[in-house]
Amino acid sequence: IDALLGRRGTTIFDGPEDEAQAIESMRVGNREGIAWYHLLAGELAALLDDPEEALRHFESARQWHERDMGPFSAHDFVYHEALALAAMGGEGAIDDVDQRRAMLQTWVDAGARASLGHKLALVEAELARLQDDANTAGPHYERAIKLAAEAGIVSDLARANELTARYYRERGLDKVAQVYLYEARYCYEKWGATTKVTRLEEQYPELTQVPTAGTTTYQATTRSTTATT
Repeated sequence: IDALLGRRGTTIFDGPEDEAQAIESMRVGNREGIAWYHLLAGELAALLDDPEEALRHFESARQWHERDMGPFSAHDFVYHEALALAAMGGEGAIDDVDQRRAMLQTWVDAGARASLGHKLALVEAELARLQDDANTAGPHYERAIKLAAEAGIVSDLARANELTARYYRERGLDKVAQVYLYEARYCYEKWGATTKVTRLEEQYPELTQVPTAGTTTYQATTRSTTATT
């Protein structure tokens, strides 16, 4: 939390030595804490655009989460790992992401649609992006945003808007992408993720030249216009 709020650096511990000492102490009486640490550290790294570091933590968490963490934590683990794998890309990424998508689909079908529907949609969107499937990627991103908004999870809504923006920028649609970036920045700010807001403004300086209020009406109008062009 402090890392996201900008109160400290961008890692949970101050350095590798502190991390190693904390993990060693948890091995004795708090094995569950190791899984939680790696899960949260991986989520933080992924959020701050370091998928390689995120996957390192997720791999470490893998040996603990099935034994010592509940199903909701497993859901988060699979979701964030899928997004990190999609961000890394490379050989085997499509199969790896699709495996996580299938796991999320199983949980959604089993009754977790309210809490996982938007996460499944975003993973489906990223998978379609990797497959260069423009016909389904856009609708999946839109569904992820819609379902995250309905679920009221502002952190996931921010992430969905950010990844949608990246997708459209990759396709050369910078003006469309800016609408989603605008909304992502607003949601991250609303969530309190100051560090992430700063990162976005460093990556996209144009964000500092627009108001900080939400753009729901403008966004809806722009999407409608884009869809008809």
